Amino acid sequence: AFYEWTQQYKGNEKVAFMVCYVAEAHPSDEWKIDANKRQPLQAKNIRQRTEALKCLIEDIECEISDKQGKQVSLLKEADIQFIADSFEETNLDRVFNARPDRLAILKDNVIVYKCGYGPFLYDIDGARKFLTPLVGSRN
Repeated sequence: AFYEWTQQYKGNEKVAFMVCYVAEAHPSDEWKIDANKRQPLQAKNIRQRTEALKCLIEDIECEISDKQGKQVSLLKEADIQFIADSFEETNLDRVFNARPDRLAILKDNVIVYKCGYGPFLYDIDGARKFLTPLVGSRN
């Protein structure tokens, strides 16, 4: 659903998508899930967090497909910027209360919409309904 949403606004200069990796949801040293392809540890520094983000992007790239079932590149096709959160006091996890997963809409650097906590209250449809009147539905 997130990929399709990014395609709806592709080319719209008013909308940019960013994914900020704040922490490993199920690190092997905390809340391990055996079904995970990888078993990363929780990052203790920015280098480790950046490496974990690279692995996440690789995993997403292997799994994403469009409506016709064709494999697509999330990085190339969707124009999503991926960043690793810092370990500073003002990091995005603290500012957005982002853990484990959060979707926010900013306008002029101010949070104007924030969905519930993911993965169960992650509401792309609600965010789409909020965003459309601000920027329109298409580019």
